[in-house]
Amino acid sequence: MNQNKIDTSYSNTLFWWFYITCFQGYDDATDMPLMEAIESIVDINNYITNFDEWYAKFAPREQADADGMLKQPPVVELFAKGNLKFTIQFHVFETQYYLNDIYFGNLGGHFEAWFLTWDELCTLDDGTELFLLLLPMVGIVKNQQEGAAALIGQRLKQIALFAENADYIARLITDGLSMQGAFEGIADIGITCSQPHSVRNIRRYPRYIDDVRKLNCMLGDDSPHGRVEPPLQVL
Repeated sequence: MNQNKIDTSYSNTLFWWFYITCFQGYDDATDMPLMEAIESIVDINNYITNFDEWYAKFAPREQADADGMLKQPPVVELFAKGNLKFTIQFHVFETQYYLNDIYFGNLGGHFEAWFLTWDELCTLDDGTELFLLLLPMVGIVKNQQEGAAALIGQRLKQIALFAENADYIARLITDGLSMQGAFEGIADIGITCSQPHSVRNIRRYPRYIDDVRKLNCMLGDDSPHGRVEPPLQVL
């Protein structure tokens, strides 16, 4: 049993403060990134009093190598439909995402995101914390933004420290997940992506072709050209 397994219940406000504030997002009106925007409206002291102490134990810098990688990082293991196991590893400088031990993205200085389609996330969604935990790896296209923001807001309302401002935070998160590129299906590979910094962008990152093919099969993308249905292109 992994001794570094994390409690991801919504009552664990320390974890969820850390996790949600690591999302990409930006408030153009106030010129603030997501973390600063949330800090400006949520009085964290009403919910958390020992965050620095908690984080020092959560990802201890003194146990990491020069790149901030931990030999035994804190992990989240998520089991989804179709015998899928998602693993999230938390290192000092980045958070890594795996599906059945195959890497598909990270949050950090050299981030790779926009892997899962919105439809894939909704298919995997089982009403648990899995939705928010996988959300940073999702790519949202223009015609999905309104519905995505509404659903993300609903889920954030289950976390006490975000509930009052959930709709606002959801809009910022949706903006950070929105894509300039698009998803498309390629014969014998399945769903790919034209967004920079995405493992599914095999034209820019051909080293990921074999992994993307395997991941598509795991996600149920077994048709010749993938499961992308119009309108999914960004105009």
